[in-house]
Amino acid sequence: MYNSINSSDVQIRPANKDDAYCLWQWANDPVTRRHSFNPEPIPWATHEAWFAARLSSPDTRLWILELDRVPVGQIRYDRTDASTAQISFSVAPDSRRRNLGTKLLCLSADLAGRELGVRRRQGVTFEENLGSINAFVKAGFELAEQREIAGHGCLIFRRACRPESNGESGNVLH
Repeated sequence: MYNSINSSDVQIRPANKDDAYCLWQWANDPVTRRHSFNPEPIPWATHEAWFAARLSSPDTRLWILELDRVPVGQIRYDRTDASTAQISFSVAPDSRRRNLGTKLLCLSADLAGRELGVRRRQGVTFEENLGSINAFVKAGFELAEQREIAGHGCLIFRRACRPESNGESGNVLH
């Protein structure tokens, strides 16, 4: 049962200001910090200002994954140029190893493409971050390149958008 999650039990919804504290806690989880380019803990004031800016940015979409109406993950897409959105996602520490990263990517990928008007999504992960690597692969992303970024061996995954597709948008709350 631990790894089997019924699709009707999971959904994504747009993040809102009430999610700031929860996302700050997840961002400061030691495993999350270890898989970040900046491993230092994030002060609340810094996160609060960053989060407000992300919510109001026309170049960002941020969604919360819920399992039985409880937040278990977050995913953010930042438009980096006219054709590409950069992906960042995390799963709550107590909800890992349940394929929720894959669910986040599958539920949001085409929606992000449509809303941001981009043709592809891209995610960067450290070579040793097996959870993120598996999530990208299972969600249909292809390994596009391997390179060093800021002293870390990284893998870059890409997937083209299907803006005409509804994907799994039946599980999106508005």
